[in-house]
Amino acid sequence: MSDSFLCTAEEVLSLNFDEKTSSKLVYKSKVVMSVTERPYLRMLLSQFENMCLRRVLEVGFGLGISAEIIQKTIRPIETHDIIEIESSLFQDLCEFGLRYPIVRPIHGNCYTYDFRGEYDFLFFDPYDYMISDEEYMDENELMGFYQTEEVALASRLLNNGGILCHPFFGDVNMPEISGFELQHCHSAKVPAFLLWDGTECETAQIGYYVKQD
Repeated sequence: MSDSFLCTAEEVLSLNFDEKTSSKLVYKSKVVMSVTERPYLRMLLSQFENMCLRRVLEVGFGLGISAEIIQKTIRPIETHDIIEIESSLFQDLCEFGLRYPIVRPIHGNCYTYDFRGEYDFLFFDPYDYMISDEEYMDENELMGFYQTEEVALASRLLNNGGILCHPFFGDVNMPEISGFELQHCHSAKVPAFLLWDGTECETAQIGYYVKQD
């Protein structure tokens, strides 16, 4: 495993999960991730198989489902950096990195960490642990977020022509975003997976964004 990189205590979290197993993460009664997402994530990430991507950044480790799929399908050539903000999940990430020497674990906040260099591929799937029940976004607010904080991060970290990939659950249309071209967007039926509120969903979006000059 490559060296891991740590941030200051103010930039990381140590949480008490309601449930933390190899199949599900639950925090404050909200489903952070479950293995039911695997078929969709495999479908989403299989678009990039054998694309010879050199530098990959993954935001959010969770159960490591997408990280393993990226290793087995995309197979980054130079580095697979993964940043995780929560301490116990970061330890899981470090153990995962022992199996894949190209993985570089980073403990910190993706918005404040000083990343080294630029990337060809950004897989963005964090969970906002600090959000309250009252602050959960409606569809318009969610789309607004994707067009601000996440896009600013992707614009800063991706090379021109770099790919931004973000899971979109349900039948919400992927938005157009400034500075990126939306590619191959369509809805897909997938095996039922759990949403944050514990309800099941069988529809997801297959698409990604390409950074423009």
